[in-house]
Amino acid sequence: MKPFILVVSMMLSVTAYSQWEIGNYVDEFGEETEERFLHQTVSGTFSNSASTNGKCTYFIEHSKVEEMLFISIYPYGRSLKESFYEDTFQDVKIKKPSGKVVTIEAFCFDGMIYFSEEEYVQLMDAIKERGEYKVSMKYKTDFTQSRYRFKFNN
Repeated sequence: MKPFILVVSMMLSVTAYSQWEIGNYVDEFGEETEERFLHQTVSGTFSNSASTNGKCTYFIEHSKVEEMLFISIYPYGRSLKESFYEDTFQDVKIKKPSGKVVTIEAFCFDGMIYFSEEEYVQLMDAIKERGEYKVSMKYKTDFTQSRYRFKFNN
């Protein structure tokens, strides 16, 4: 009985620490397909000319099959996505559980931070460790500047 309890408690601790959930994509009729993705919703903050450290919700969607990871940004925790001034590449800083900081360029459009191709490979390499990651991105153009911060567990 003791080995069973040990195995179950180890599995629960691993499951409890990871925040990833499994979802299915849907087709044009709204029906679930066989294609799956990992996702998690986390809270953080954002700052811009109208708000300092305002509440913000981040929806992280990871498609291992298509090798893409999107982070959708919802300021004030609302259901409307962020509206970027223009589509642009920005640096995303990730602080690993070890304390090391990695900077990866990501494409920002349609209220999302998007990692694909080379940037996806860099991101997957950066988030190999188990534990808590801190993410910070400053979105800056000639006309606007915003900062986004959140944490997630991997």
